[in-house]
Amino acid sequence: MLHADLFVSNQKLVFAHVGAPVLWGVWYIAFAWVMAFRERWVAYPFIDFTLAPAKAFAMHLGLTLVLALFFLLGVQFDTTLHATPTAVRLVAHAALLAAVTKFRQKPFLPHAAAAGTTTTTEKKTI
Repeated sequence: MLHADLFVSNQKLVFAHVGAPVLWGVWYIAFAWVMAFRERWVAYPFIDFTLAPAKAFAMHLGLTLVLALFFLLGVQFDTTLHATPTAVRLVAHAALLAAVTKFRQKPFLPHAAAAGTTTTTEKKTI
């Protein structure tokens, strides 16, 4: 989404805004934990609330660092391409999105997998 917004709005990113993706990561982890306790399943193994506290902290810290890293790479990418023609920027943004996007057929649901099912609507009490 960041790349589409950068392309359409022609705004410039700055390195000083690296706190935004870190705060978003913290918010997402908090949201995922609330949903995990409420719905009793997790969508990603690195946000699983049943992990040991030290491992969970490491996974959550890793998630926020990866978000910050991708943001900083996006800033560098945008800074490099900001003065180039629109057509070149469009191709560059599309190529980068294609390079980092992975499509999965089914989401990872550890509790459903343990029960031998792969449906996204089935919930299992822990």
